[in-house]
Amino acid sequence: MRKRLFFGALLATFLMLVLALPVLAQGEQPGKLILGGSYTLETGERLEGGMAIAGGDVVLREGSTVEGDVLLAGGSLRVSGRIEGDVAVFGGSLQLQNTAVVDGDVVSFGGSVNQQPGAQVTGDVRQGEEFVFPGLDRVIPLVPDLGAVPVAPELDYRPSPLDWMLRLFLRLIRSLALTIAMGALAVVVAVIWPKGIERIGSTELEQPFLAFAVGLLTWVLGLGSMVVMAITICLIPFALLIGLALLVVSVLAWIASGWIVGRKLLEALNVRQPTTVVEAGVGTALLALTYFLVGLIPCLSFIFGVVVVSVGTGAIVMTRLGTQPYLAAAPGHAPATVADAIALPEPVPPVSRPPAAPPARDVDLPPED
Repeated sequence: MRKRLFFGALLATFLMLVLALPVLAQGEQPGKLILGGSYTLETGERLEGGMAIAGGDVVLREGSTVEGDVLLAGGSLRVSGRIEGDVAVFGGSLQLQNTAVVDGDVVSFGGSVNQQPGAQVTGDVRQGEEFVFPGLDRVIPLVPDLGAVPVAPELDYRPSPLDWMLRLFLRLIRSLALTIAMGALAVVVAVIWPKGIERIGSTELEQPFLAFAVGLLTWVLGLGSMVVMAITICLIPFALLIGLALLVVSVLAWIASGWIVGRKLLEALNVRQPTTVVEAGVGTALLALTYFLVGLIPCLSFIFGVVVVSVGTGAIVMTRLGTQPYLAAAPGHAPATVADAIALPEPVPPVSRPPAAPPARDVDLPPED
């Protein structure tokens, strides 16, 4: 029970950090992230970068400055200073004192905004009835209104924190749908072919570096062959077949790697006797979700995907497409090259047997004297 609570708290904290990334990434400095605590920006202090507040209590004193956008989610923010950017409120409470200055828009979605008469907002103050989709130049109401008139397009469009949050939300929804689809596909494959998934996954655990080298070489040769065949035009059908084969191999690689993740996770949670189907489904879904979340960091998702697919592809080749377990060499006699690892085993010569002894014959002995 404690492990489940720990994993749940860890996941919730990770999601809060993910939600704060778009705001903190807008400035050159990392900005400030407040998670469930209190923070005060004193008079004369300047905060470089944006600010993200998740369940915290923040006070900006008169004469203080935030050089960026501010995101408030489930907390409270009292502003007496200056914010050089937009302010987005999600289920929180925003108080703009008489000396507050906001150089941008104030957008509230499910939160409250209390603006005193002396507070200055250079942009618009919008409540939760409407928001601007990223990249579109018109206002879309949350509740359809046939009488709504589109706003004229603006020449200078600057995305607000709400636009960043909406873009991230839509991306998470798409990632969640693909995660569920990958988990369901893993369940189907594990039901049809459980032993093959176990052989491939076990080989990944036993020989991860060799499997990575074999898989990377396989992909280089496969993609190179596709390019050469596509250039010749007449061999395009064969190039498409190779591409289809690589696609199937990559899916199997993800499922086999997911089986490893699911097995380790269920062991950590002390789940009794989980089946290969459950391990593959849970692990593949979690692995896919991790890939999509890692994709929030540029280039890191590509590296993550290459490693997973290469290791899985190498294990598939080393197990002869999952049909037989990989038999590693004896200790101290590992294969010298990748070619030795993927080479077909040499036929065993038949054992020669010695010729059978001739049967004994009766011999007539001479009579004794």
